Amino acid sequence: MLCVSLQRKLPKFQEEPSDLETQLLELGFLCENENAVGQTTANFAYNAHGSMASMPHLSAMDWDFAEKLRHITRGTTEAYYNYDGNGIRTRKVVVKNGVTETRLYLGGFEIWRKTVNGTLETERETLHVMDDQRRIAIVETLTVENGNRVAGPAPVLRYQLDNHLGSASLELDASANIISYEEYYPYGDTSYRAGRNASEVSRKRYRYTGKEKDEESSLYYCEQRYYAAHISRWVSTDPTWLEDGINLYAYVHGNPVSGVDPSGTQTVDEISPLPSDFDEKARSSYEDYDDAKASKVLIDAIRANVSSELSDDGKKTIESIIEMIQNGSLDNEIYREGIEEKPELGSKAKPTNLKHLVGKDLYYIARARDYQIRNKTNKIPEYYIEYGNKYMFKFKYETKDLLSSQGKDWSDKTLRYLHQSMESGLQKSKVDMENDSWKLKNFAYETHPKAYIEAGLFDLPKEDWFRIMKTPDFADLSTPSGLEQIIKVGQEFIKQRVLSK
Repeated sequence: MLCVSLQRKLPKFQEEPSDLETQLLELGFLCENENAVGQTTANFAYNAHGSMASMPHLSAMDWDFAEKLRHITRGTTEAYYNYDGNGIRTRKVVVKNGVTETRLYLGGFEIWRKTVNGTLETERETLHVMDDQRRIAIVETLTVENGNRVAGPAPVLRYQLDNHLGSASLELDASANIISYEEYYPYGDTSYRAGRNASEVSRKRYRYTGKEKDEESSLYYCEQRYYAAHISRWVSTDPTWLEDGINLYAYVHGNPVSGVDPSGTQTVDEISPLPSDFDEKARSSYEDYDDAKASKVLIDAIRANVSSELSDDGKKTIESIIEMIQNGSLDNEIYREGIEEKPELGSKAKPTNLKHLVGKDLYYIARARDYQIRNKTNKIPEYYIEYGNKYMFKFKYETKDLLSSQGKDWSDKTLRYLHQSMESGLQKSKVDMENDSWKLKNFAYETHPKAYIEAGLFDLPKEDWFRIMKTPDFADLSTPSGLEQIIKVGQEFIKQRVLSK
């Protein structure tokens, strides 16, 4: 049972209404401010699989065999949900006091019917207009009214103006008149709503991150799960288990400023911010590309992430690579004649195949440099230098000398496996992982446990295990991704060495 203390703090509002509030009030808008102050302690019950069985406002929450929410009870309201073979919702039925509302989902088309004591009273069709990624408009057409078929159905357009997360903030009609306006707290609960009238506001269903909010339950439907914005967490465990982190209920890893989770199974970062430790001068070096700036960004990143405990050979190798960057010979090593051609500057070409550098000290630095050239940018994907290159050198030139001969062999094999996995992923991926910091890191982290195990981790002496575990910085090891790697390796160890006996 979960006990949650809910408390909202009022921000310091100006005494006079904001310009937007003034405009809405002048237009005769209904305004609703939801900045409630207070504290509530609530209990939440769970079933054996970790799905919520009840909430303070829902006396019953029933789940099917696949842990999909199939029924809820809220006072005198009963709601039922159906799904297709992929777990996507196809129908919902809401029953209250003899009134039944049924909504059918047919991809981007919906049919809503309201019946009273078994007689059809109202029917409305909804069409979603998308731009391949987001909803830009909703077209609603009333087809049955007061039990009679509408002779000349007139479609009503509701244009959706969203923010960087895809949350619908402003709705406009075909004449650019405001239909409704909404603001959100960081985790999606509504902080402010306004509209021409109450019915217009209540008809807005697609809201936070562009997802549908079920009024009967106050939950957001996100394909594979339901999200409770008022408590900032999912109401069931992640169906992919640990694929998106070790906390199975956490929403977007605690980062609602830039994170979204449209499927309920995978966090996506909608913003790729510059590193927080870069000052304004460093930020300006990102803007206008030239070789000198690009080289400086790359060199600064390498030096900032190299261990001070490296052996003399490791330090000499780093300095020789930096010298290659400075004199321009690095590109010649990366793009060797007869192996791989150097891409045109700013060509936006897919990542160059660098299989000839697999297992080599240059690999991650070469990947970063290749990204700069193809994208005509001074910046670099942070994983390549801040994690990949950092730990490649740390294992090879710090830990390896302390390992047994078997451990040394494991270190070399792991390095090759990691490089091969990165090459394979970059060449096969249909999405541009390098431009999405989270996707690239998540992909790379997922390959780590497999590489460790296939290289023979479980066959190493215990002394080697201890030294290997001490290599990563605690700050990296204690992150959700770091802990997840430990858990996956542990699970595989139990499967191979304990359960198999």
